[in-house]
Amino acid sequence: MTWTSTTPDTVAPSPGDATLTVGATVSTAPPEVAASPPDASSPHPAISARPITAMVAKLLCLFITITPRRLSLQTPTRMSPRRRQHKKPARVGGKRPPGGARRSKPLKRSKRRTIPGRRRREAAPPPWPHRARLRRNGPSMPRRHLPLIAALLLSATLACQPTASNDPPVEAQADVAPEPPPAPPDPAPALVDAWLPGLDARLRAIAIEQDILRALDKEARQVVAQSNDRFLYRSILRRLFVRNEAPRLVFVPGGEFTERSQTILKYLKSMGHHGLDVRDDYHTRVIQTKLGELEALKDDFASTGEPLEVTTAERGALEELARGMITEGAIDPEKPEEAFAALTRELVNREAAPVASALKRLKGYRRDWPDRVELLMEIEARMVDGVSRYAWDMRYHNHHWFDPEPFEKVRWRERRRLLLGYLRDGMVEAFKREDLFPWMQSLIPPHPQYARLIEALARYRRYYAAGGWPKFSKVPGLRQGIRHEAVPALKKRLAAEEYYPPPGHEAPEEFDEQYGEDLEESVRWYQRTHQMEVTGRPHKIFWQSLEVSAKKRVQYIKVALERWRESSITDPKGYYVFVNIPDFHLEVWRDGDRLMRFKTIVGNPYWGCDIRSGMWVRINQTPIQSGAIDTIVLNPWWAVPERILREEVMPRAEQDPSYLEANGFQCLERDKDTCVRMRQATGKENALGRVKFLFPSPHNTYLHDTPKKHFFELPIRAMSHGCVRLEKPLELARMLLQQDGQWDEEEFQRRHDRKREFDLKLNRPVPIHVGYHSVRVDDSGDVHFLIDVYKHDHFRRIGEAFEPRKCTPEELKNAVDPTIDDGLE
Repeated sequence: MTWTSTTPDTVAPSPGDATLTVGATVSTAPPEVAASPPDASSPHPAISARPITAMVAKLLCLFITITPRRLSLQTPTRMSPRRRQHKKPARVGGKRPPGGARRSKPLKRSKRRTIPGRRRREAAPPPWPHRARLRRNGPSMPRRHLPLIAALLLSATLACQPTASNDPPVEAQADVAPEPPPAPPDPAPALVDAWLPGLDARLRAIAIEQDILRALDKEARQVVAQSNDRFLYRSILRRLFVRNEAPRLVFVPGGEFTERSQTILKYLKSMGHHGLDVRDDYHTRVIQTKLGELEALKDDFASTGEPLEVTTAERGALEELARGMITEGAIDPEKPEEAFAALTRELVNREAAPVASALKRLKGYRRDWPDRVELLMEIEARMVDGVSRYAWDMRYHNHHWFDPEPFEKVRWRERRRLLLGYLRDGMVEAFKREDLFPWMQSLIPPHPQYARLIEALARYRRYYAAGGWPKFSKVPGLRQGIRHEAVPALKKRLAAEEYYPPPGHEAPEEFDEQYGEDLEESVRWYQRTHQMEVTGRPHKIFWQSLEVSAKKRVQYIKVALERWRESSITDPKGYYVFVNIPDFHLEVWRDGDRLMRFKTIVGNPYWGCDIRSGMWVRINQTPIQSGAIDTIVLNPWWAVPERILREEVMPRAEQDPSYLEANGFQCLERDKDTCVRMRQATGKENALGRVKFLFPSPHNTYLHDTPKKHFFELPIRAMSHGCVRLEKPLELARMLLQQDGQWDEEEFQRRHDRKREFDLKLNRPVPIHVGYHSVRVDDSGDVHFLIDVYKHDHFRRIGEAFEPRKCTPEELKNAVDPTIDDGLE
């Protein structure tokens, strides 16, 4: 076995040190190898030694080679005078030498004057005489040990010499610097090779795109708006193509109407299923015509030009361009398509093009394609306008989708300006993210009623396309068990709207004259979905409803869809209370599930003079509004409004002197013999019942109980003075308190029985939305056509705004402040 140690050939000596030089390679061999005759060719013959002596020499050699500086010979240096004072004199024969019998006196300390009142500072003690100070380069060594150390070092040096061996000598391992990693390959040549074959087509695409952007910039800067421009679409164009730092085409990039653009155009065409007029507002017909004209020019555009010829110098310039952009991080060779587009755009934008033939080719293209640029510019502008109008119709005209604070106390024009700003910002962000189509789909109202109404619209459009309803005769007195010649026409009319035969009955081969059980069930079904008294026998309102044309039904469904697009319910998965005025019902929703539904009574449609506006309007109609229920009042008092006091309470009191006392009215203020301010005490006769629900409302309306429960049996329940009366107010209070974590059955009943007014504040106010939807679809898919109680949807259906007339001086004189509160029936 051979042991090898590698050390530096020389060790730099310290000043004043004696240094020993040690060989670089040390080899030892087993005794049998060491005893072999030496090799005459070796420059260093082997040395034989006894095993113990050889072992000691080897260990010493190892120690010397590892730590050469620790055994360097050093001579003692001269001591400082101060240290010599404390050094003990050397003894000779156990006695002090004559010159060293005495210890030199210590240095005198300087005397210091002691100041009274101050503590004297003690002087530092002198260093101990026997403390040894270490040398910087190692311990000192006495001269008498030098011969022994020299002998040992000589033996070790001889032992460290190489011995003869059959093995080849081991060369000294020199420190070799690692080779630098190979330089990465230059991606620029390969990138240019892949770029050049399609450079001509890319040059044309980039150049025509820049020309289209210039044309759009000119179009957007025009001040005069078109006559059919509802919200100044040029402001959208300015935001996208003039004020945008990096404008780019969305629908015709590179001069081509892309597949994604085709998808969006097809989607805009399908918006007719949502009840929107897509032909005029969304430019779909004009865009399709322009695409046909563009197709005629496509062949000329595709056949223009030949592959570019690039010289060696131009290729080098292109490689340098690509290399520089890679270094700057402007392009990524791993994404070649994006890199090709960036390189081509940089090539076009440079004044001195690296490829002279490319610059010449671009001038020729721009001379030949002005008609194509004009078509593409118009297609891009109309597509942008169509998408912006779609976004406006679907969401951005409804301020409930945005922060309500900016819209408080602003007029319609200012509100419109704010909404247009939101629309521009939303479109720019969608264009930047390149997710325009998903963004458009996300604007559809998420309420389940909207999706059901889309299906109902498609269904009634089929009825209208099939020719509408067949003719029939209105015959009074039809009922089950009789035969009449008008019955087949009635069956045919109900079958056209899929009300006959009813579920569970098979369709007959022909319609007979028998008014049987199946026809009676169909009549009940129709009456139930049209807010009629369910009798199973045709009556006057039934015949009038059958006469409503299929076209008018389609129009009402379209209006209902529009109502949902402007609804204040923006989160159907939330927790809210919903009151539909024409439906005469209240619903409680949470997490997309309906927790409760019961009947309501809303404001009557009577006309009156509004003193605030001076107009003749429906003075008692329940307003469309939103708020948040924050207080539940048990056993409320009722402050009778002045108008109700004058028009209803006092005339009844004049007819019956005991009326006021019997119904708990108390006069609070009189003007001579006439009561001008009155309230009604709590109790079963109170007009507000036993509980009311308050929410902030500029119309002073709220939800409340009523003592007249028999009115809930009527199908049409528009008879209040504006507030919403509830069929199940206590159940609603229980649910709201349970959802709020405050329900206590005993405490609630105790306060309810005390007949004293008490307010319960909700920890989390519950949103309430009062809407107006004259068409709804129930869970089974039946379409309910509801009464247009205030004719709101009638005027919207015919496209006209309701214009109330002004009150006459006599009407205005008798009018009072219509502070809407509820009162007597």
